[in-house]
Amino acid sequence: MDRIPIEILGRVFHCLQLDWEIGQSAGLLRHHWDPESYTSDSNPLPLLTLRPVCRRWNAAVEGAQDMWRHVTPRFNAKFIEKAFNCVKSGGLDVVIEVPGGEPSLDWNESCTLILTKIELYRSLCVILRPVSPENVNLPNPTDILASSTFPLLELLMVYCGNGSEYAFDGNCFFGKVPLRLRTLRLFDGRIREVFKGFQAALTTATFVDCDFGPATSDFLGVLGQLPFLQVLVAAKIRHLEDMDVAGYADEPDGRVTLSQLERLELSMSLGCLLYMCYHIKTPATCEIDADGSLVDVDEVDEDEVRRALDEVFKERVCGANQQQGYERLSIEYSDSEEGCPDTTVALLEPLASSSGPRSFTLRLESGDHRRRMLRSWALHVVGTWSAVSHAKSVAVATFADDLSSEEWAGARFWWTVLSSAPSVETIQVRGKFGRLSHALKSIQDADFPFRLTLIELRELELTGGNYLTLAWSLRVAAGSREGGAEGGRLRLLYCKMDGVSSDIGDELVVTAGGIS
Repeated sequence: MDRIPIEILGRVFHCLQLDWEIGQSAGLLRHHWDPESYTSDSNPLPLLTLRPVCRRWNAAVEGAQDMWRHVTPRFNAKFIEKAFNCVKSGGLDVVIEVPGGEPSLDWNESCTLILTKIELYRSLCVILRPVSPENVNLPNPTDILASSTFPLLELLMVYCGNGSEYAFDGNCFFGKVPLRLRTLRLFDGRIREVFKGFQAALTTATFVDCDFGPATSDFLGVLGQLPFLQVLVAAKIRHLEDMDVAGYADEPDGRVTLSQLERLELSMSLGCLLYMCYHIKTPATCEIDADGSLVDVDEVDEDEVRRALDEVFKERVCGANQQQGYERLSIEYSDSEEGCPDTTVALLEPLASSSGPRSFTLRLESGDHRRRMLRSWALHVVGTWSAVSHAKSVAVATFADDLSSEEWAGARFWWTVLSSAPSVETIQVRGKFGRLSHALKSIQDADFPFRLTLIELRELELTGGNYLTLAWSLRVAAGSREGGAEGGRLRLLYCKMDGVSSDIGDELVVTAGGIS
């Protein structure tokens, strides 16, 4: 067993503990050890049980290349040398993470050894720290990239950690194109269009807190080199974060087409977000996850924000003829001491006849003084985007420390949701349910067909009076349905009623004739 490196054992037995004294103190003897009762916290696996297993592993492990591919300076040099010998083809998966404290001599020795086999790297992840410890035996990441052509490299991730002093330019990859590179993830670095990695057939790219140059079109110039891109993730692009909301349509001739993109995920200031989404043309079915912030914006015109969001996103989601729709609508509001208020509207599960995005999520974050603007924006999307009208399921979550439920999920909010989605059959509520019962009462006089059959309350605190009020309102609404015979259901999951918690779901069947 001693011939099997602990790095291998740690991957085979994830809960491995080799302290025999702990095993003795737990009363684990070989003749009465029960595998069914084993838990990693209290019952460490005894050595005598491992030994026959390890003998079998020892015979097979050297021929199992995948067991040796993952190397890091945390492993000792002896294991790393063994890994080099055991991996005959396919390459190494290397993770170099600078330790939090002063690195040991073993760490530096292993790191130096790993860097001698750069030509064998299949994937490389370099993770630096904002303040690197002294005596770290590691060249800066761009020097590492400039030292080889990386003939086997398929994935590259670099987290620079300490600002934009590292430049990813034409010197990387020894001035050659890394032909196998498909996934690129860069964090906190200076990136230039001449970076050779952009000439590879990249399918996935992530850029977070990166500097692409002072011109607003520099980032678009990079994207123009990536025709095979399928997934794009970008957050906080420097020099673009201060863009004004009204300037999103500037440079109309600078638009970029990513014809194979399947998912677009952006998180940045709202002005930058609008600029990117306006200038990046994607296939109609491309998933969109957009996160825009107004936290650092002093003044903003609420009407201008709504107009810009409509122009950039509405046609993509609803279709040119307003014919597209989604079966699920999700609305979430969050406001806690840990972060700024934000609202998320998501449209999921497109209709079979729709040709729009497979999913669409838009999140807005703002300062404390713009809470009402976030609510107004959410109501605008729900009330005016035709894609909402097909929703059969609506999920509403309200998480707020100091905000009353009536201020956010008031009667107007619920009335807008119900009247904009007349086909809704299920409502799921988390956090606070607000004035839902009042909106349900108003349904009786509504001019649109009502199909609601289930209200599900999750993780809420409510009183018995709240419960009965909702049940009665659902009964009244059920009576307004054509025929009035079909009932509705009111379900509670993990709720607390009058201070009593329940781990199971309680359900009432509510009909026009009564409650059972």
